[in-house]
Amino acid sequence: MFYGIATGAIALGFILDIVLSDAESAFRPSSWIIRLIDYLDERQNHGSDDRRVKSGAACAALVILIPVATALVLSVAVYKLHPALYFLLAAAFVYFLLSGREVRDASMDVYDALLRRNIMQARQSLSYLTEADSDEFGEQEMVLRTVECQAVRTTEQLSAPLFYMMIGGPVLGWCCRTVVLLSERIGITNERYQFFGRAARRLMDIAMYLPSRVTSLFMVAASFLMRLNASGARRILIRDGGQGTEADGMRCIAAMAGALSLRLGGPVFFEGVRKERPQAGDEERPPKIQDIRTANRLMLVTSVLMLAAALLVRILIGVIAHAVIS
Repeated sequence: MFYGIATGAIALGFILDIVLSDAESAFRPSSWIIRLIDYLDERQNHGSDDRRVKSGAACAALVILIPVATALVLSVAVYKLHPALYFLLAAAFVYFLLSGREVRDASMDVYDALLRRNIMQARQSLSYLTEADSDEFGEQEMVLRTVECQAVRTTEQLSAPLFYMMIGGPVLGWCCRTVVLLSERIGITNERYQFFGRAARRLMDIAMYLPSRVTSLFMVAASFLMRLNASGARRILIRDGGQGTEADGMRCIAAMAGALSLRLGGPVFFEGVRKERPQAGDEERPPKIQDIRTANRLMLVTSVLMLAAALLVRILIGVIAHAVIS
């Protein structure tokens, strides 16, 4: 019964994430996790290189353990009170760990600003999607960077949590979300986090290994359903998707680039430091503002396909388990 309730809660939480506006950030569990990461970063990120590596690994372990253990204890305790209460709690867990609506709203802020030709506002809105420098971006560059962020976030904040919830329910989904937050806060490859963030980067590569591959395939299928360039998405995914690390999100960037007939990727600047990244796709046409809306729809259809697959797998596992027990 616990398993079946969690399966229904995953579906409800996903729907809530699509329908409801983003909750006040102060009340989201992810904001508490970020505070914990920043606190440990401030206290532990010093000393020799070897000490920073060990401290970073301890920080990553602690940051993952605390929210996952909390979610597990709460789930069991609330389920014992009443299964209906657990259903609501699990749905809330799913709603708070998914960020599809947040990504869509942020990208549409860029879209609306570009339509009004308000370049300064568009750059500011883009800063909520990426920490890469955007002060010098023109209209086309901002469209490309926004579409890239949508492709990466499809895996990190939608498909990957759904993938892990398929295996272990909302609690394992929060484990995935915590790894993503670690990567965003301390997994940056710069002087401060070169050693302290090594464990976070490695965990991110491991956590995204399977979800990135599954998501990119679903993105190709979604491009077919949307009558985009599905053959291009498949071709570019095969040709360019294997570049970079899993944390770079190149597989989904490649599928998105092929579906929209754009060239994505390439070097970016973080705090003035140039970071080399591989490119994906062919420059078949110049980017258009409308590509942001199309990328949002592609992100939604891809995540719906991932949700359907996750629910189907969980239902099949539940049926098989029930048959074996009976």
